[in-house]
Amino acid sequence: MKTGLLKSVFDKLLSPGTSELEKPAEKNPVRIVNGIALTMCFLVMSVGFSFYCLNRSPLILYPVIIETLCFLSVLGLNHLEKYFRANLAMLVIHVIFAVYWSIVLGAAIQMELLIAFLALIVFHLSSAFVIYNERKVLIYCLAGTVVLMVGVQVNNHYALLKPLSFGPDIANVVRMVTSGAFMLLIIIIMTTYVFQIKNLLNSERKLKDASVAKSIFLRETYHELRTPLNAIFGIAQLMQLRKDEYATEEERQEIDDLYSACYVARNIINNVLDMSRIDAGRFNTISKESLNLRECIEHCVIMNRYVANSRGVRIEYQADKELPTVILSDKLVLIKIINNLLSNAVKFSSMKSTVEIKTFWNSQQLVFQIKNRGVISKEKVAKIFEP
Repeated sequence: MKTGLLKSVFDKLLSPGTSELEKPAEKNPVRIVNGIALTMCFLVMSVGFSFYCLNRSPLILYPVIIETLCFLSVLGLNHLEKYFRANLAMLVIHVIFAVYWSIVLGAAIQMELLIAFLALIVFHLSSAFVIYNERKVLIYCLAGTVVLMVGVQVNNHYALLKPLSFGPDIANVVRMVTSGAFMLLIIIIMTTYVFQIKNLLNSERKLKDASVAKSIFLRETYHELRTPLNAIFGIAQLMQLRKDEYATEEERQEIDDLYSACYVARNIINNVLDMSRIDAGRFNTISKESLNLRECIEHCVIMNRYVANSRGVRIEYQADKELPTVILSDKLVLIKIINNLLSNAVKFSSMKSTVEIKTFWNSQQLVFQIKNRGVISKEKVAKIFEP
């Protein structure tokens, strides 16, 4: 019962600014900053008032109160959903008061541990500046930190500002307490890194499992599609074998068109089903075969004419007389390219206009030229060749 109550209180203390956040990846950084701020409040008050008991100087008392209030303000900023400002405040407070205490306590504080702690806290908070796209602020903060730490070293060397005087025994106690506090903070921050790395690994594992599940779903779906598609293709083949029995040329042409469309659709499905090539990153592998070039282009024109006719667009096809009948190429890829160009030409054509497709030889190259009439906005023209 007590454990549950403590956990509830602890969660509530870490929750400022997380009520509107839904994803754990968004909540965790805020909770971590809140946790560090609360830890710092506890350490500043406990260690600070201990030092005040050893040396009743207002140079210890008032800064302890101010620093505690400053860390509490970090919780307030997160509560107001000003997350970037909370991170920035955390960094500035650490640097300013670290410099102040190093001057006030002098030899009673270990400078190596102070520098190590500051380096770690700057590194820890710098990720927030990158996330919020505030790289300039990060650079300024880093530069300011370096300048202040150099100033501390100069002050230690030349004794420009004299620290508080402690007896040898008290100085040893202060050094032990500050060293322990810095070590505790370093452990806490490192623990948060371990926690974040663990969450990232779990997220990666979930994404991998989701990807595998999606691949299985697609494979099964395409297998289910292939069965009725093969039936449709089989019917189209039978109709083509018996097309001479049909009375009109228009009906025979429609049978040819149906067969062509089914043939292309079946090949596309079979290509997608080859998951081993997709997994190996070879889904665009070229597989050359002998194909009738003229028939290939004509099938593409026929398939796109149905959509074109519905928009009042005519497709005119002109082939070079020197065009070879048979070429060695990847039929499926070639059909995909021509269909893509033709379908877009039809889609962006003006009503009752003409789309022209020409094929000809040019310097030992086979050239496809597709021309249409339409209006495209300047914004789209600027991005028309982007992926």
